[in-house]
Amino acid sequence: MTRSKRSRSPDAPETAPHKRAHTSTSAPASRNITTRSMSRTSVSNAVFLTTELLENILRFLPARTLLQALRVCRKWRDVITQSPPIQETLFLKQERPTIAWKWSCKSHDKYRMDRLADLPTVEPRYNDNITLSARLNSMVLKDDRFNGYSTAETAPGEIFGFAGDACWRLKEGSWRRMFVTQPPASTVDAEYILGEWEASRSGYDSDTVVFSQRDGVTVGKLVDHGLKLQSEGQKVNWDRCWFQAWCRVFPSEAEAEMRTITS
Repeated sequence: MTRSKRSRSPDAPETAPHKRAHTSTSAPASRNITTRSMSRTSVSNAVFLTTELLENILRFLPARTLLQALRVCRKWRDVITQSPPIQETLFLKQERPTIAWKWSCKSHDKYRMDRLADLPTVEPRYNDNITLSARLNSMVLKDDRFNGYSTAETAPGEIFGFAGDACWRLKEGSWRRMFVTQPPASTVDAEYILGEWEASRSGYDSDTVVFSQRDGVTVGKLVDHGLKLQSEGQKVNWDRCWFQAWCRVFPSEAEAEMRTITS
């Protein structure tokens, strides 16, 4: 059976043949489709393989986490080892001081600390009664204040010791090049306790030394002297050794009953 063609009225206007409408794809829509099609892995690579983005993310990590991040991949290692801000966080690059204090003796080893309005133009010495604000390298060192005094009450130098009995000294690592404080302290007084420590003893054996290094005293310097004593037959009590860096670590400015004075 044949199908008859539909007749058209003579007065009806002639229409063009039907064509499928063509829709052009705009550039923004194309980009959206491309982005949606990217896998999660591709997005992560776009971020973590971009040096500038990766550096801005890593610089907010704690120092211990940064040391672990060195082992992730070669890219991360290169960014961490070549970034000046990250190297400052790791105590491997010298940081400029930003705050200085003028100290004076109050009574019986208690001190008053007053914040200076301006930084000294030259590196302060002990006789200048000026010390710089700093933070202690808590990755390998521990705060060791005496007699429960607050930071403002103790001497104008930061008192500290080895963390974890210095057991990390048995392995080579970046700790050897790390500064004791940041900004780096150029002078550190040290007392190495020799033999077993007995709190009831009125005296004890020790070896005292002063470390001076213009660019900043490193943790490696402190450990090497203890290892030298051991090589000479001495028994170093690593947990009881104590040090004093001529800078101050303030947990908060409010702790120090400060008032700003002119330099």
